[in-house]
Amino acid sequence: LARRRTARGMACQRWSAMKPHPSHFLPTQFAHRGVGDHNQCRAPGDYSYCAWCYTMEAGTEWDCCDIGMPSEHCVWPPSPPPPPNP
Repeated sequence: LARRRTARGMACQRWSAMKPHPSHFLPTQFAHRGVGDHNQCRAPGDYSYCAWCYTMEAGTEWDCCDIGMPSEHCVWPPSPPPPPNP
């Protein structure tokens, strides 16, 4: 289920948009972190403590989203590949 609102109910801004807040996580640079031309909550930074989005509220640049508990298959960073067999 895609989350397009913050935990406090604010609508999320598209990651590719520059208004009402300039985005520092552009789809061209953070596609590998799930950032794209959409407004779904993500945790694109190395130090994100929550999934979040820029909001459409002029007075609130960003806010955390309630996306529930991560599944066992949702791990970041991904595990390294196994070593090659000799």
